Amino acid sequence: VSTQSTGISVETTMAAASAETQWDVNSEAYPSMFNPQALLELPADVKACDVNVKVFRTDLEKDMALGVRMYKVSSPRFLYQTPDDAMLMGKSEYKKKSEAVLFASTTHDGEHPNLYVIVAGLAEAGVQGPIKFQARTAEILPSLQILSTSIVRVDSSWVTGCNGGYGRPDNPQFLVDVPEGAHQICLRAVRSDGAHDQGMIMFLFEHEGEGGLKTMNKNRANAQTKFLAGSEVMIVHDIDPAAPRRYVAVVCLQHAGTTGPLTLTACCDSCTPAVQLVAGGAPVTQGAPAESSANASSNSTQVQKKSAVLSTQNADAWLESSWREGRAGGYGDVENPQFLLTVPAATQELVVMCERTDGAKDQGLIMFVYKYTGRGGYLTELDDELELAKTKYVSTDRVSVAIPNVQAGAKLLLVPCLQTEEVHGPFAVSVSGAPTATLAEILEAEAVLGAVSTGAWAGPSAAGYGSEANPQFLLRMPAGEHHVKFSVQRSNNEEDQGLCLFMYGYLGVGGRMQNLTQGALGKAAVEVAKTEYLCTDKVEGEATVVGAPNYYMLMPCLQEAGARGDFTLAVEVDGGETDCQLFELTSLINDPMEVQAHTGWTPELSGGYQKFNNPQVSLELPQGSHSVSVSVTRPGGEADQGLVGFIYQVEREGRATTGKLAAKSGFNKNSQQTIEHTLEGFPNRYVIIPCLQTKGVCGDVVVSAVCSTAIVTLSALDGGEVANARQHTFGANSSQSGKGVPCGQCGEEARQLFFRDDQPENIMCGRCWLTHGDK
Repeated sequence: VSTQSTGISVETTMAAASAETQWDVNSEAYPSMFNPQALLELPADVKACDVNVKVFRTDLEKDMALGVRMYKVSSPRFLYQTPDDAMLMGKSEYKKKSEAVLFASTTHDGEHPNLYVIVAGLAEAGVQGPIKFQARTAEILPSLQILSTSIVRVDSSWVTGCNGGYGRPDNPQFLVDVPEGAHQICLRAVRSDGAHDQGMIMFLFEHEGEGGLKTMNKNRANAQTKFLAGSEVMIVHDIDPAAPRRYVAVVCLQHAGTTGPLTLTACCDSCTPAVQLVAGGAPVTQGAPAESSANASSNSTQVQKKSAVLSTQNADAWLESSWREGRAGGYGDVENPQFLLTVPAATQELVVMCERTDGAKDQGLIMFVYKYTGRGGYLTELDDELELAKTKYVSTDRVSVAIPNVQAGAKLLLVPCLQTEEVHGPFAVSVSGAPTATLAEILEAEAVLGAVSTGAWAGPSAAGYGSEANPQFLLRMPAGEHHVKFSVQRSNNEEDQGLCLFMYGYLGVGGRMQNLTQGALGKAAVEVAKTEYLCTDKVEGEATVVGAPNYYMLMPCLQEAGARGDFTLAVEVDGGETDCQLFELTSLINDPMEVQAHTGWTPELSGGYQKFNNPQVSLELPQGSHSVSVSVTRPGGEADQGLVGFIYQVEREGRATTGKLAAKSGFNKNSQQTIEHTLEGFPNRYVIIPCLQTKGVCGDVVVSAVCSTAIVTLSALDGGEVANARQHTFGANSSQSGKGVPCGQCGEEARQLFFRDDQPENIMCGRCWLTHGDK
């Protein structure tokens, strides 16, 4: 990163431009943005242009991989943070060569400045040497200039008395002064020992006076980083000419009492900020600009000192683990450490790396990447057909592989392996190219999905064989055809009389079915299946049925009316591979069920008023018109800003980015808003989007819905939970939404299906039911 323009040469030909600068001790390993950058400017009236960009190591060194990327930008400034993937115009191969080339086709609106930033990077940090940028076009004269930034570093540490934990003033504090004028300042806090065992955050406040902050109100911060489990956080803050000149940066760890070293780096491309430590260990009274020449100071060199986990410090996510007993199966074996990598946002390239942190190179090292198809548990088999990529297999301490075009929501399984089984040792796994990615080691075995509920025959519910007064339980499954196993176990293990468990197609809106011969909606209840009727303490049955939006009712019975006792009801769907929900029905049939979805605003999903970048909950209804009441509630009772709820009709399943507005609530400072509206059911689908007035505010939200003519199906689309308002467990919503089941008449797939009580095998969609239902 150059801190001055001295020695830069620029030459222009008819359709080419070039500029030269230096890599220095402040440069970081690819793909970090803290590397040489050049600004490419094309004429503003040019709406389309093909550009050939080449970067040369003019000393012709080929000792490490070289890569170059080009981004579309709106201002001629040094880039500190990697722009969104949409701004990436092109990138070169990342190979051991003395030059790297990319080709980009640019588009422009023809009005604003036509600007691009080119960033070069080497495989290792701190490499010194000359570099030349070159841009060529077919006819248009380009302009190319080196971007420079000043860098100031100050070392400190969390020590006893200055390690108060999250959001506390008793943490390292730094005074940051900038001169008059408009500036963009970058503040980067790094745990210099590379530790990333807990959350880390940095706050920036306006300040007057010489000392640090005695108290701290997080809500008054001018800027703050995300709260991340990592070794590094960064703020990029714009300061206009009328803004204050002095600020305080406070760097916090999650847990109070944690000690360790810290380095704050302040960067600016329009001034040299002054940085002073005012609270924290290892005091330094004034930071000095870091040199960008071969005569760099010893302080700068120390910051770049290689550690065992250097290659992971600039990663978006990483974890440390080890090959150990039961997790050291050798090359390609499933009994190795397994990691679940979740990628919320799409990325053009994802780089995963495994590094032996003890530096050992005594045997082959490789890491496999698979598409993860589990439910969060440790897999016992690896399917070669699901393999997406793998690193090279070499005797080294570090391997990596790039995975192109990773889709939003992708779940990947990482399996690092050593050559020989039962060889133990530490390692780190890291991910770059996906800022919102999460990485977790899978430690527990894959769980078997199912539902269990307890109940009792007591009082009126001890009604005897076949009576609708017995306990009733509602069963919900995802869409599609499922094989269901169900059982009832008497808790006292007695075998003194007959025991049976019935399964009916559910007709109702959330209450008990009170007449099995003449059910709700004018139709008789359909007995789908039942267990054997035996004098025993447990009976079991099974059936193949169609799931959502169909529901089913399970009813356990004893032989004699008045026989009392407790029992346990259990359901397993598709051999434990499919989630289901089971809860007792206790209310009357005319008492509609209120269903709730629990989710929340996060830093990534808090877009402010009427933005799709907020929590989303899908809403589904059976065919027909239904009057629905929907509420969005802040469960903590907060009413500090405007709250509003929107219902959009959407075209497809999953999170929505566009839709037709169906209804909305009022918008005011309140902890709850309600929408009452008539919605058309299947095949229409909807999403509910609760929004706060202010972008970036985080907190929990509960979305609830109630309908007098159907059970509403809510699914939190952001990993939340669904429950019914009567406090019975309703389980987590399934991510397997399904496409529907073919109609027995027309063959078209449908999500809402119907059948006659005397012909339960003849399943029909709603359209065919209207035509053939009475035949």
